[in-house]
Amino acid sequence: MQQDMELFVRFPAACMLVNTVGTPAFICNARFFSLIGYDEASFLSQMQSDYTVIFDEKDLLQLREKLREARGTGVSVQHRMKMFHKEGKRIHTLIETVATERNDGDYFLCSVTDITEMVETQATLRREQRRLKTVIECTQDVIYEYFIEEDRMTLYRANGAGKGTNDAWLEYENFSCAAIDKNIIFKEDIFLLYPLWKGKPFDRIELRMRAGKKSKEYVWVEVMGTILYDEEGRPDVSIGIIRNINESKQKTIALKKKAERDSLTGLYNHSALRAQIDSYLEDGGGKEKINALVVIDLDDFKQVNDTYGHRFGDKVIKDVAQMLSETFGENDIIGRIGGDEYLVFCKDMLEMTVIKEKLANLFDCFENNPIGLKDRYVVKASVGVAVSPQDGTNYKKLFDRADRNMYAVKRSGKNTYTFHE
Repeated sequence: MQQDMELFVRFPAACMLVNTVGTPAFICNARFFSLIGYDEASFLSQMQSDYTVIFDEKDLLQLREKLREARGTGVSVQHRMKMFHKEGKRIHTLIETVATERNDGDYFLCSVTDITEMVETQATLRREQRRLKTVIECTQDVIYEYFIEEDRMTLYRANGAGKGTNDAWLEYENFSCAAIDKNIIFKEDIFLLYPLWKGKPFDRIELRMRAGKKSKEYVWVEVMGTILYDEEGRPDVSIGIIRNINESKQKTIALKKKAERDSLTGLYNHSALRAQIDSYLEDGGGKEKINALVVIDLDDFKQVNDTYGHRFGDKVIKDVAQMLSETFGENDIIGRIGGDEYLVFCKDMLEMTVIKEKLANLFDCFENNPIGLKDRYVVKASVGVAVSPQDGTNYKKLFDRADRNMYAVKRSGKNTYTFHE
């Protein structure tokens, strides 16, 4: 027995012998005294005066009851018990023991593990979860959490928050693939999410996102977030909000569309044409590809207004716009630059015969579609063409060349087209 006690005292883990009946009594080893900050003499003195300064009374009574019930059963006992350091700090411990028939009297050998850090971490996580839940319940926005290395996206939203971008919560493993394969993100907006996927900081992203798992509708959303880094400074998690901005975005788009459209024909106006063409040419389209800028001016249009009236003249303007839209492709930019003058920009032609065929089709359309049930007015027009890159690589140079070519047609007899080759 003496040898066993010497081994117990020197044991490298915190241990104590606990009795199960009568007044609480303990025999403890050096590691246990180190854990609670007492030496053996002060510990024994405190136990005689008020043991609750060291042990949480409720936890201790529960431990002794568990040990008593396990006596003679061979059942393992585990119990969390609060203790108090000599300086007053609370210590959370895990008590573990196995009851056997060989217990010395009413004493049980217990190992004591300090789990204070784990308990405090769990408490912090619970507080953070409550805080996050409160934030979610107080906002109409979707909270997202994206684990960069795992490519895992979790979306949170309070139940009953109203119609939004997602259901109450969604989780996507391999989010970058799901965004493409399951059409979660509008195809043309996929590239906007690259900063998120690569763990790069971003201020704000506007894109179109599916309104729900089963919805085919896309809505405009605003993504704002921050990047959290791991201990080695690598991007770990992106956390932020996804806000539904569909209503305001649609209004903005409508206002922009109205501002860049001609009110009579619905075609692009002159300023919108110039901005789009210059943007395309500056991005490299004017240096590496063949493009044609076409200026179309109706011949003798003043006589149309004088002869048939301005209402009929407006009909001619609108019908010509329709013919242009039907003759040129979706890839072409079509607009009205004033009065009876139009402009078409044909992008990325494989060869010059393409624009010649389109212009031939346009004149056939004019010839075979007289306007008006009674007057049957046949449209005639003078057309000038400029080609990039040889005639210029910006809007001004191309327009000036095409405009000169158009006036050359006017001087030489009208109702045809020409361009410098």
